[in-house]
Amino acid sequence: MRPGTDTDRLFAISLAGLWCVSLGLPAVELGHGAVLSGWELARSGWRAALDGVPGWYANPLFFLSMAAALRGRDRLAVGLAAGALGTALTSFAVGPLAANRGYGVDSLTWRSGFFVWLTAIAALLLWAALRKPRHAGRIPFGTP
Repeated sequence: MRPGTDTDRLFAISLAGLWCVSLGLPAVELGHGAVLSGWELARSGWRAALDGVPGWYANPLFFLSMAAALRGRDRLAVGLAAGALGTALTSFAVGPLAANRGYGVDSLTWRSGFFVWLTAIAALLLWAALRKPRHAGRIPFGTP
């Protein structure tokens, strides 16, 4: 695909929409029964990195990857999307990661918003990895 085709833009809008849907859904239930929405985690999740849990930083990587894909920077897009997914997956280790810093974490139950968020990131990685390379179909310069 050429950079910025209509199909690319449509897919990027769909992924961004899926990411936005995750904001309105319950994302995590804490051990004492409180439920946090995706929006609440998006607003304040960056602070968890201070406690050794970097999962929130998948968000900027997600959008940087999408921008790279739309500009035809396929390898960069795949690398950023893989980084986003790897960073997001650290959320499953929130207890041990925070404990390494001396913090106790209530037991957590991941809810639908978290899984929609994770799906958006995984779909971005698949899209970036399966895109037709920008140079596909071109005849190299100097070829008879």
